[in-house]
Amino acid sequence: MNITTLISQIQNDTNQAVEAMVEGSEQVKHGLKVVDNAGASFTTIAQYVEEITEQVSNISRATQEMADGSQRAVDVMHGLSMISQQVTD
Repeated sequence: MNITTLISQIQNDTNQAVEAMVEGSEQVKHGLKVVDNAGASFTTIAQYVEEITEQVSNISRATQEMADGSQRAVDVMHGLSMISQQVTD
């Protein structure tokens, strides 16, 4: 092998190494974008979960208030029934 061939071979190998590094760098950039998008998606999901949790809590509170109101109505009806029985006796 002569020196010209060796130099040419080294240049080719160097060019291939540079191309591989550029491609690797592009893949890393793409990977970072994917990770950033995933992070944003998880943040959005967490916000929705928080909102839904608050809504469920509000529904639970309203349901308890309705149950309390219903119980008061039953108590009033029971009281009226007792008064009605006393009046008729």
